[in-house]
Amino acid sequence: MFLDSVALLIGKKAEDVISDRMFYNMKREDIYDEDDDIKPHGYSFHENGIDINIDDKGDVVAIFLSQKHIRSTEIYGITSNISRTFLINNIGNPVKTGGKFIDDILGEFGPWDRFEYGEFCLHAEYDVDGEIVKTLTLMDKSVVP
Repeated sequence: MFLDSVALLIGKKAEDVISDRMFYNMKREDIYDEDDDIKPHGYSFHENGIDINIDDKGDVVAIFLSQKHIRSTEIYGITSNISRTFLINNIGNPVKTGGKFIDDILGEFGPWDRFEYGEFCLHAEYDVDGEIVKTLTLMDKSVVP
């Protein structure tokens, strides 16, 4: 299952992850903090809809999968338009939920759910109608807000 293979990357050294064959042919952008332009705090594979956040030790703590990536990857046997209902039926009820909101600068955001996923948390952000997944974030429980 795809999410299980992504979960295995959490906690690993980022340098090992980005050199993995899964990312080998993807165009990568290193992301730096304003205060530290020597060591990246993440990597973006924008064309593939994947972002990776790392901690100060260089370990992967979160992986973001955009709708673009979700639609091109088989997750639980489907390849597009994963719904909230589908996640609940396959993972279980969310442990935390938030409603849609409007940011003055960034605009409207859909509702979200957070699921327990083994040793990790899975955060799902939905479209503004609240049913189709827009972004999936798999993260180490230690970095969950």
